[in-house]
Amino acid sequence: MIQNVKLYTVLNSYGTYAVHVRMWTRSGCYTATVPVHGQTLEDMTKMKVLFSSLRTNLIGLNEEDWVSFDSFLNQLNMGGKSIHPGLSLALSLACARAATQNELWKLNGIKRWFPYIMGTIILGKDWKEFLVVPDRERTVMEAFETLLEVWNIVGGELKEKGLLRGRSVRGAWLSDLGDLETLYFLRHVADDWKMRLGVNVGGDDLWDGKSYRYRHSRGTVIRKHPASDEQTSLLSALTEQYKIWYMEDPFHGSDFLSYANLGMKLEDTIIAGSALYKADIGRIRRGMKVRSTKAVTINPVYLPTVSHLAAISEFTRGNGLKLVLSRFETETGDSWVSDLSVAFRADMLKVGIMESDNISKFNRLLEIWEDVPSPAMGKICPQEQPALRTARTGKK
Repeated sequence: MIQNVKLYTVLNSYGTYAVHVRMWTRSGCYTATVPVHGQTLEDMTKMKVLFSSLRTNLIGLNEEDWVSFDSFLNQLNMGGKSIHPGLSLALSLACARAATQNELWKLNGIKRWFPYIMGTIILGKDWKEFLVVPDRERTVMEAFETLLEVWNIVGGELKEKGLLRGRSVRGAWLSDLGDLETLYFLRHVADDWKMRLGVNVGGDDLWDGKSYRYRHSRGTVIRKHPASDEQTSLLSALTEQYKIWYMEDPFHGSDFLSYANLGMKLEDTIIAGSALYKADIGRIRRGMKVRSTKAVTINPVYLPTVSHLAAISEFTRGNGLKLVLSRFETETGDSWVSDLSVAFRADMLKVGIMESDNISKFNRLLEIWEDVPSPAMGKICPQEQPALRTARTGKK
């Protein structure tokens, strides 16, 4: 039985606000921290006032029935309370942790499979981010070691060439390279390390209502303002040239058909939608009808409860879609996304590589790996047997 719940305003890695929930039950105190984007101090004050009005409704509920708890949150939201998704998710996570005595990964039974880890290496100029996936590694530790070594090598080479401009709060490198130069550079790195290459285009940020606005990558390859069909041709050509394996949000969040057209051209590439779906099953169902993507990427900013993710996981798996979980763009040290990636059998987990908030995600995966009977990395697609690692370099 829930005995007490408190809400605290804290800061995330970007210096903006996050909500921290503490929930007391007969078995102990359980917590969850979730960033809340775009909220001012006045907004946070209003959120606390709203929380005070609903707090008494939560006390006395059965924390072991986390599904019913989430349903109650949804009912409050539908009843006009307008609970911020970040607050709703923090409450849901705290309850789910209470139901599992802080072993969130055990929701719905013990799992064996772990997601492949997708690490953000460099932030783009026009495109959002460039990623690599060590999909041949056989343990979480090997995957992390490989990502860390590659991250260090990339940073070292950029610095040696005078192209390094620091790193972001997510731990990704910032450089003077244009997006096409970054593709060329990382393609060679990925080839050397036998890794997969991924990009997050961030179509919503490029779209101006009529065309895709490239401010930093103009030239003979990329036109100044390509329309949707030109964007399709551009991405198709670049994917074939640089062997891009994972591509997230290549178009704006309403263009289901362009996603589908690109997918037909790139059968061997995992086209994924994050802003396209906004963690909405109705939108995922719409995309499935026209075969917009092969994967659904869940940005937690759109996630109202743990039960909502459970429903998405069941729907995607039942319809042959891959599930990718992502960290927030601004993070906290809370590692619940690692637990959920195991609990709901995500195919991939997208994280940063350095900074303490990112390391906490890896550390949690390592802890879970030790507790899972016969753990194994999942299989995304047919591939060769993992190459043997050599010495301390980790190179294949």
